[in-house]
Amino acid sequence: MKQVFWVLLYLILAVTMGCAKSDISSKYLSSAEGMYRVFIFSDGLPSAEFQNKVNKHIQDSGKVNEVGYFSNIESSIHKDFNIEQYPTIIVVDTTNIVLRTNEINELQSLLQSNK
Repeated sequence: MKQVFWVLLYLILAVTMGCAKSDISSKYLSSAEGMYRVFIFSDGLPSAEFQNKVNKHIQDSGKVNEVGYFSNIESSIHKDFNIEQYPTIIVVDTTNIVLRTNEINELQSLLQSNK
């Protein structure tokens, strides 16, 4: 009986954690398997240097099918992703958020992995 209890508890936790992980609207997910969508949030217009670095990593990787820059902090997408700090870079695949960072280097590492 104890084994059944632990198995059920494990299954409930696994399902709950799985649901929380992919708790973003499907409208934000990548539409192509093996490709990413990148969302970049800033509290103003990102500098040309920042944009150039991001764009270079994205172009070099060949793994991104869409990039969006968002600077209107009152927009619904800011609220949907719960953006509290700027800049914030969010990368999603066809099922989940795979990266949430404030560092371009972390974006570069993700895009260079499995090349």
